[in-house]
Amino acid sequence: MKKNRVKRGGRVHGGIGDERKLEVDCCTYARRRGIIAVKLEKNAHKGIPDYMFIAEGGKVMFVEFKRPDGKGVVSNEQKFWAEFLGYSHRFIDNFEDFKKRLDEFFALGEENVLR
Repeated sequence: MKKNRVKRGGRVHGGIGDERKLEVDCCTYARRRGIIAVKLEKNAHKGIPDYMFIAEGGKVMFVEFKRPDGKGVVSNEQKFWAEFLGYSHRFIDNFEDFKKRLDEFFALGEENVLR
């Protein structure tokens, strides 16, 4: 299905592929900052966040990635999980927002960059 997709330079934009690229970019960034990125398995838990980011010592941030084009829909189940997890849950739809939220949540400074 090509609905809401625009082809630019041989790559499709505005669809699920862009959400996946966002996930990969964010996980790569987190790992470079010393944070573990774990893809969560859905099983029978509808709406559970996509990823769990874990810092040394056990502090955890949960992230539900949404389409960068703004057309992602937050389901009732995702709203439940956001409320259930409280301050440790984030909806993310762009890379810059993710970087800011991750760095603030885990109080990361420039010294936390792995090369």
